[in-house]
Amino acid sequence: MRQYRLPGRQASLGVSFEQIYRLSWASHEAVETPRFEQGLHTPAEHLRFIGAPFELPLPHDRWVRIVEQQTEQGQRYGVHADITVLKRQHVSWPKRTGARGRARRWCARRPPFSRPRSNTWSRA
Repeated sequence: MRQYRLPGRQASLGVSFEQIYRLSWASHEAVETPRFEQGLHTPAEHLRFIGAPFELPLPHDRWVRIVEQQTEQGQRYGVHADITVLKRQHVSWPKRTGARGRARRWCARRPPFSRPRSNTWSRA
């Protein structure tokens, strides 16, 4: 529960995930309110599909990916992974344009080896 920055383990015992999520957003800035509201409705939509991963925004531009499973007895458990670095890289990717980006796209389309007119192979 470190991702949610709760005061301690006791804060997460016996409470619903919605309460934990609200508690993690207790000291958020007003500009982040739309992200909080979006994240508040996400679990209700996705928890109907056991095993399907979903992502939740957290305060201070942090993100968590959650995958829940259910035992044969009906108990649910989940894995909460911090994906903040991944999301930040994903957001910054479109900014990486220009010559370097064009070169990478060109190399990705080009086959790794080219056959010259002779019978020998060479690295392109």
